[in-house]
Amino acid sequence: MVPERVKLRHILIGFPPVAPGGTLDQKAVDEARAKAQDVLKQVKAGGDFAALANKYSTDPGNEDPKTHAKKGGELPEFTQGVQNLDPEFAKVAFAQAKGQTSDLVQSQFGFHIIRTEDRVDAHAKPLAEVKDDIEKVLKQDKVATLENKISSDAMADAQKEGLEKAAAKYHAQVLDSNLVTRTDSLAGIGAQPQFMDAVFSTREKAGVGSARVTSGYVFYEVTRIVPSRKPSFEEVRDQVTTQFKNDRANDILRRKTEEVADRAHREHDLAKAAKEAGATVKSSNLVGRTETVPDLGSMSGPAAAAFNLKQGEISGPLNLGRNQGVLQVSERQDPSTSDPQFAKERDQLRDQLVQQKQQEVLSMFLNDLDTRLQKEGKVKRNKAEMDSLTKSQS
Repeated sequence: MVPERVKLRHILIGFPPVAPGGTLDQKAVDEARAKAQDVLKQVKAGGDFAALANKYSTDPGNEDPKTHAKKGGELPEFTQGVQNLDPEFAKVAFAQAKGQTSDLVQSQFGFHIIRTEDRVDAHAKPLAEVKDDIEKVLKQDKVATLENKISSDAMADAQKEGLEKAAAKYHAQVLDSNLVTRTDSLAGIGAQPQFMDAVFSTREKAGVGSARVTSGYVFYEVTRIVPSRKPSFEEVRDQVTTQFKNDRANDILRRKTEEVADRAHREHDLAKAAKEAGATVKSSNLVGRTETVPDLGSMSGPAAAAFNLKQGEISGPLNLGRNQGVLQVSERQDPSTSDPQFAKERDQLRDQLVQQKQQEVLSMFLNDLDTRLQKEGKVKRNKAEMDSLTKSQS
């Protein structure tokens, strides 16, 4: 079945969003209705719909965020029951014939004028249209059935005659591995966590086992198991040296980033502080909370500190994973309260802030409670044991 689909243009004359539990500003609604009716008259009089959308529509999606080019009210194709559309908008959008223009449609965002550019009614695909897909499914089913039979026969041969003879019969190759750990990759099949789980669940010299991997079936035999043990220092010297160097490098990088941040705050000049430290300064375009910036990463991660800064302010040192950085807000555009997108995201942002504050309050409460209980002798710390644990972890 092909579901019903429509291609639309629309003109939105928005009014201020309503806060949860609040009421509409009737004056603003009346003004928006009057303006929308005037635009509708122009459309009915033969005005160019796309040009009128570019001139009057308040839909933020009518402008390409990168090129800032207007879209003439054009919307992406909607499929019945797939997108989460406003009910009043959807009712009209899927009821109109191709080429039809609606009267005013009121939604939670404002008043819409909707034009149906094209539509595809729900229908069953003819056999000629789905024949190739059906053939593909049937072939996949036959291949899977044949694979299962061959793997079952190969398993029986391997258990009866051994891996070498079975491999020769099925034109396969037997590979011997070195000692491997559960997280290693094996030649010929690469990283296969489920396969390695099966291997490490098999006893030494327990016979031939089989497992499905991405590329097919693997038949294996565990010939030797070496139990886990504490390695000697010589065995891990290179690993310890590398880890120590990495830790030192990260520590030096962190200190240099702190120096850049301190100097930038003292002199109110990030570019100068970066130049003196031999660091690179890069600039981004305007970005939102859900976007990603090269080197900074996701703006919902550590770089989210930017959204707590005023224009011109400089952040403290930021741990960006493999990188360290300091950022400065060179331009800031706060969301408009009349923006429908802001209305959608406002409640989500409020909930996130509330949860963050609740966690902070809970943490403070638990710390105070712990301190009080220790003073009252109701909680005791085994300092010697804690020091021992800390030392062993280090």
